Amino acid sequence: MSIVVAVDDVDGLMRRGIELGGTEALPAQDMPGVGRIGYLLDPDNKRFGMISPTLSDGSAAMGGSA
Repeated sequence: MSIVVAVDDVDGLMRRGIELGGTEALPAQDMPGVGRIGYLLDPDNKRFGMISPTLSDGSAAMGGSA
C-alpha cells in the first residue's frame, strides 16, 4: 500500500525528493485521462506517490483548464 498526494509540480517535487534522500520508484509519467504521476521511496524504503492533473505538455488531463 502507498499514499498518493495531489501536487502542482510532480517533476519538481520528484527532483527535490531525490535531493533529500529519496529514490525514484516510478519515474514521473503522463497517464492520459488521469494526470501526471510519479513514485518515490523515502529513506526508510516506504513508497509514496504524487499526482497532478496537469500533463507534461501543460494541458489538463481531464478536460478543463490546467
